[in-house]
Amino acid sequence: MTSVSFATDLIRDDACERHCLEGKAGELEHLVRPLEQMSRTEKTNCSLTLPGVLMQTDTAGRRHGTGEREKFHYYLPFVGHVCRPSFARCLGVQPLTVQRYKRRVRDGFIAAAAHGNKANKNALKVDLVWLVKWFKALAAEVGEVVQVRVRMQKTQD
Repeated sequence: MTSVSFATDLIRDDACERHCLEGKAGELEHLVRPLEQMSRTEKTNCSLTLPGVLMQTDTAGRRHGTGEREKFHYYLPFVGHVCRPSFARCLGVQPLTVQRYKRRVRDGFIAAAAHGNKANKNALKVDLVWLVKWFKALAAEVGEVVQVRVRMQKTQD
């Protein structure tokens, strides 16, 4: 899918009441074209950096006298102010993913989470003593302990 058709699809499928993407086909194309050429990690870093920058603006406002409430305004480069669903769709993620990214930025993690080629932490340390005891207890409960023979050669029919 080309950036032009993706931009027109974004505008056509915009369910926003304010139609925040309407009339911004050229701006959306400028935004979408670089995103198409990025790897998944680069897109994630971009999607994490953008809310991080937006969160630095002064958006806290008092509500009902109970304290500070974060009011977050979504802005896209070249496009301007948009609603949250449009913001997420332009970046190619779900709105809940944007919420998760905001939480990560609030916690101080702006880079994409490392993934892949990591060992299973639960299986890294197998408690062999406990495992042998468990198998012996199971064998005693089920029946008599018998040696197991493993056949190394295949039978031919």
